This record gives sequence, C-alpha cells and structure tokens, in this order.
Amino acid sequence: MVFYKNSLKLIHEQGAVLEFNAMDALKCVKEIDPTLKVDCAEEWQVTRPGALLEEKFKPFDWTFSSNYQGTMNEHFREEDSEEGINFDKLMQREPIIFSSEVSLFEDELHDHGVSSCTVKIRVMPSGYYILLRFFLRVDNVLMRMHDTRFHYEIENNYIMKEFTT
Repeated sequence: MVFYKNSLKLIHEQGAVLEFNAMDALKCVKEIDPTLKVDCAEEWQVTRPGALLEEKFKPFDWTFSSNYQGTMNEHFREEDSEEGINFDKLMQREPIIFSSEVSLFEDELHDHGVSSCTVKIRVMPSGYYILLRFFLRVDNVLMRMHDTRFHYEIENNYIMKEFTT
C-alpha cells in the first residue's frame, strides 16, 4: 500500500526544504535481485509446468527495496564529515514538543514477509531528530534495513545526516 498523500516536510525561512514522501522513495527502487526468492519458491516451481514459469512480466524488485534518504532542494549542500550524530545529547531527558510517525509505503509481500518505509520525527527545545527507515523481512530468507538519521542541534548551523544499511 502506497500512502502517496503522506509526507513530512521541513521548510526553513531562507528556502531550504527537506521532505520525505512515498513517490520519491519508490523512485529509488531500481535494483533487481533475481536470486532473491521466497522460502517456498522451489516447492512451488516443482508443481508447475514449465509454460507457467515463463517470464511474462517485466522484472522488478518485488521487495520494493529503497535506499531513499529524503529529498532536499538546491538550498542544501552535502559535505562529508568525521563528526557523527551526538547520541549522548539525544538521550538526555528534555521535553518533547512534537513527535510523529508517517508511513510512506508498506507491503506484506503476498504473506511472505513485510516491506515498509516510515519516517519519524521528534522535536525538542534543543533541536530535532528524524529517522527514515526502510525495513524488509522475507520470511526465513532475509532481513534488510536502511536507516537515514538527521539531527539538528539549535546551536549549529547544519544538520548531521547518517545513512546505515
């Protein structure tokens, strides 16, 4: 299910826009892994005649694996850094002004697992933290997770971004 109307959009007064939306996330689904099959694929193929197994559709990534890291407009500049997100600061107790979780897409993979993409935001007096997560589970076969984290501290004039897979 694609929640195409769902999005999280941060707009800075000077024009910078950081957005998370389903359609951009799905545009990042490109790679095809023909070896990735559900656990019962071989059993199923044995019971079908060869004519049924012909490729009848254009191949696509049926797991919807996406390495989407958010959509940034031209006002952003990405630079490599040795500095990382300050998780100690994130663990300090402080009031949460706003928090939300937004589902971008989800699929049950024909009852053989789950594929989902969600974005969570937490806003505190000291800044904000965003977690964009793509999660894939193919039952008895594979688990995959792509996390993109954004952390803004109010005393800085930049946003830290980390991508892990």
